[in-house]
Amino acid sequence: MRRRRRRSRADGGGVRYTVRLRVDRFDLATRVAGLESDYEIADALGVHRSTVGRVLADELRPGPVFIAGALSAFRMMSFADLFEVVEDR
Repeated sequence: MRRRRRRSRADGGGVRYTVRLRVDRFDLATRVAGLESDYEIADALGVHRSTVGRVLADELRPGPVFIAGALSAFRMMSFADLFEVVEDR
């Protein structure tokens, strides 16, 4: 899937940002929720199992469905608990 990127300056430069999963905190949330496998996590988040594996391996950035699913499944955690905004390189 191709993503459209916004540029902050007229000359095409500028810093771009993306969202990255805080794997350690996500792992804690899954353990507290009693989710033991990628299949169980995927079911709780409403995404495919391979998406969970790829996000955890930092091969894929979490998209809106993953983020919304995580915030719904782990209501005790906030966006800032589970995710961080970083420069996109």
